[in-house]
Amino acid sequence: TYHVAGTNGKGTVVYALTHILSSNGFKTGRFISPHLFSYNERISIDGKNIEDSQIMAIYDRLENEV
Repeated sequence: TYHVAGTNGKGTVVYALTHILSSNGFKTGRFISPHLFSYNERISIDGKNIEDSQIMAIYDRLENEV
């Protein structure tokens, strides 16, 4: 698990780590904030962004628990 923090370059570091790990056979997950184009790009597994249906399922589950 890696947590990247700081003022500048976080996105570049996260994308570089993701690429390095993926190309060496590791499964990668990424959470970034803020998003650039769509909310879905905040959460991805192996470079594939979360789908709208998955976001809604998470939201519904949290709404029921709260």
